[in-house]
Amino acid sequence: MDEVLHRARFAGIGAAILGLALLITPLNLVGAVLLVVGCVIVGLAEPDLGLLGILVLFPAYPLLSKVVGTDLGVAGAALLIFSSWKEVLLAAVLVSQAGRLLARHPDWRGFRPHPVDCFGGALVVLVAFGLALGHNGLAANETRLMLFPIGVYVAVRLSNLTVRRFIEAAAVAAFGVAAFLIFQSSFLSTSFAAHYWGAPTFSVPATFIATGLTGARGAGTLASPNEAALAMAVWACMLAASLLVLRERMRWHALVLGVVLLALGLTFSRSAILATPVGLAFLAVGAARSIGFRQRQGIKLMVTAGVAVVAILVVVYAERGGIDLVRATFMSVTSTPAATTDSESPATPGVDSSTIAHANSLSYGWSVVQANPLGVGLGEVGYRVVPWTGERAKYVIESWYLTMGMSLGWAGFVWALLLPPVFFLLALAAIRRGRVLPGLALLGTSVAIGGICVLLPTMAEPQLAMLPWALAAFAVRPRSPASDDRLESGPIPAVAGAAQASTLS
Repeated sequence: MDEVLHRARFAGIGAAILGLALLITPLNLVGAVLLVVGCVIVGLAEPDLGLLGILVLFPAYPLLSKVVGTDLGVAGAALLIFSSWKEVLLAAVLVSQAGRLLARHPDWRGFRPHPVDCFGGALVVLVAFGLALGHNGLAANETRLMLFPIGVYVAVRLSNLTVRRFIEAAAVAAFGVAAFLIFQSSFLSTSFAAHYWGAPTFSVPATFIATGLTGARGAGTLASPNEAALAMAVWACMLAASLLVLRERMRWHALVLGVVLLALGLTFSRSAILATPVGLAFLAVGAARSIGFRQRQGIKLMVTAGVAVVAILVVVYAERGGIDLVRATFMSVTSTPAATTDSESPATPGVDSSTIAHANSLSYGWSVVQANPLGVGLGEVGYRVVPWTGERAKYVIESWYLTMGMSLGWAGFVWALLLPPVFFLLALAAIRRGRVLPGLALLGTSVAIGGICVLLPTMAEPQLAMLPWALAAFAVRPRSPASDDRLESGPIPAVAGAAQASTLS
């Protein structure tokens, strides 16, 4: 049986690679079908590998899809089938995992859901209710986007994938995306944004430019700089946790952390740049209270990476106008209401119009939430286009909390507000149980996304939301005697107030 699965895995990978190769030929429809078939085979034969592929490759997909559609000319059914690879692969992974679970434990009566399972299930119920109220293309597409991260959470919960393997693979992906972001922002300028993300009405999307800034904000393989900033924030927390817990590949992880933090600075996403250091600070405090300061080399490498990045960014910001952007943002925040203007009016000298537009968007979104206790309709909020109909949502709000509130009403708004605290408490519980690596990574991530989501709707993107949900799943899983997130250093004091933790090796 193992030999059959082994051969099937390589057959699936081969079919997917051949499908990708055929996308550049007139047989692109055949290539798209082969890619999807390959994903199904891999997901069924090797679900852990398929899940890892989703977690690592999905953040690179937004740019890849633009290259396929814009440069290779793939369109219509071929493009739609090609874009379904991630949903098809996740479905195959879940089917395979369900079969494996039933084979091992045919009796489900002893199953006890974790509170986070119930919290994720609450979103499924809310989305189902929203879909029932507005069963159209917009609602169906939004259902797909909102439930994908929950599917990833379930898949990680049921998988044999280790958090160490996930972080090792994520480090490679993070390095590639961050390095490309640095190159794109420094050398490709606005022509890159115009070519791949431009529209007839805006040749260069407004999100790629900023007040006083020379050149384009960095987005890397993501669809916008703000999306890239959230990805960098989560990856930074994962890498910092690995430096403070693991003893392996420390210099490599420190290098990737430095590149990720530099890329974060070049997104010029002010909310993420402020929230990420706060998340890292909480992570460091959690590490100090749970495992002490045993990992001195990791601490030194983490501090060195941070200091080096700050020094580089000071020079870059001075040359590219980043300091002027920070000054304009401060003036916009501290200015009186009478001095502000809406986003359609000429910008006041020394004031950042995007900051004012954010404030106006928050005010408008809050008024809509108050006026619509059941929401304006699932799929009616966001900037995504429905791939099979081309429909667009009516509202775009610069806050994930308000986006959820407008989409799903007061229940959705409260659910979104509770997400960061739920993850924060889960992280503390995981650390107490000895799941130090995923616990610390989730601790920093929960704080970072809690702040970012106030001013940005980027958690609505499944390729980003799946990352903290995956960390949550690792934190929920029970700690085995062969736990993969342990130090090689003997007994460690537990978090204050908890019992003595098991030996971390």
